[in-house]
Amino acid sequence: MAKHILQRNPYEKQVLLTDAECTRLLHDDTPCSYCKTKDRNKNHENVGQVRWRDPYTSDNAFPLCRLCFKVRRGRSFGELCTYAVTVLAHLRRAHGGTSTDRLLYAARRIQRSTCTTSSTQRASSRSNHRHIHDDNISDEGSFSSPQANSSTRARAQESQLRQRYAAYVGRQNMRPPDSSTGRRSCAWGELGEPRRQGGATEGDRRLTYRCFRALMHVRACFYCGARLQACSTISSARGLNTTSNDGHAHRHRYRSSSVRVATLDRISSSACYSPRNVVVVCGICNQTKSRLEMTEFVGHLEKLEAEYLALKSPKQVK
Repeated sequence: MAKHILQRNPYEKQVLLTDAECTRLLHDDTPCSYCKTKDRNKNHENVGQVRWRDPYTSDNAFPLCRLCFKVRRGRSFGELCTYAVTVLAHLRRAHGGTSTDRLLYAARRIQRSTCTTSSTQRASSRSNHRHIHDDNISDEGSFSSPQANSSTRARAQESQLRQRYAAYVGRQNMRPPDSSTGRRSCAWGELGEPRRQGGATEGDRRLTYRCFRALMHVRACFYCGARLQACSTISSARGLNTTSNDGHAHRHRYRSSSVRVATLDRISSSACYSPRNVVVVCGICNQTKSRLEMTEFVGHLEKLEAEYLALKSPKQVK
């Protein structure tokens, strides 16, 4: 029976385990190899693999909880715990703690300052430049400014931001499946514009392109603090280091590991992409968090950190 459950994995991987080995991996009393949590009603998400592309074998399968399976992303125990320690250290240092109230307050502060700055710059430019409406991605033409028209790099970045915004708009055409019925609902429109009587509330208002563009220029990941850039293009045409007049190379390189592309992640994965429900994160943190709630994600990282520190601390001699 246990082997049959593992054979129904959506990845169509071959199971080369005996019935006894499958029963041991999927037994309710078998703890997670990472956080020592015991799940109930286990399935293929409770079995991890050392080598992802290989089939399930005795030396390539180990027990996991569902949360560790989702946030692991191919990392080993040491790598995942190092990531958890790094994220939690940044949250405590930059946002004052890891509690839900602290994180929500920090997210609102960043959203307020970013969108307010964007609105102020927009208002100040009306007297000097022609106003171009870009609240709708289907408007003809593209957003342009004297700075954007001055270089090919700026125009390429603007085009890339437009494409990314259109991708986020497409994601919000339908809500996620309902947990009770499993059916999707078309009650929500583009990026947080609810189609209901009474109009949109302050927290559910539509994420416009101006606000999206301002958020993409946030320079630090909300979770890990990694340096961010809005696009994957740089001033150099071929992605090499450019040299200044004093002979020193610039610090930024194309697709550098120290600078990551900014992405939007929802605070509550069950809600839509609205200005009050998004934070700017790097791609690694976005993939690691996946569809977890922010509180669930941070809470599980704290559990991994505690397990990691317990293993590192020297045993007390009685």
